[in-house]
Amino acid sequence: MGKAVLAATQNCLANQLLPFQMGAGVKGGSQVVAHTVGIWETRIRYNDNSFIIARLDIAKAYNNVSRLANRQAVIKYFPELLSVFDWEYSDNTDLFLQNSLYVGQVQKGVRTGDVEGPALFPLALHMCLSKLKEKRT
Repeated sequence: MGKAVLAATQNCLANQLLPFQMGAGVKGGSQVVAHTVGIWETRIRYNDNSFIIARLDIAKAYNNVSRLANRQAVIKYFPELLSVFDWEYSDNTDLFLQNSLYVGQVQKGVRTGDVEGPALFPLALHMCLSKLKEKRT
């Protein structure tokens, strides 16, 4: 089900995330981003200082994003996905070791291996980037 939902929203997601995030929903997206950043860097260096380029490398970011922030982003940008998000993330996730030993619950983050993960994490980040832009203007 997740693959079908993601396929149906992939183009809309990519368009929604622009111009703050690039490469989402695009085959080879990271190469496109690297090339584009190189062009912008040259432009900034020689012609135009109105651009800011920031690279975020947040350790275990997928595991630390607030599920509430993710839900709010889904409501704002893709309300048609809310029922799928709630179905998958409304309850905490039980965590077991290989020997079936229960070790606790996961209460935040996007599940590793979740096919919607590459869409959910950028949506939460997009909310944050949008708020930063609003404060800047």
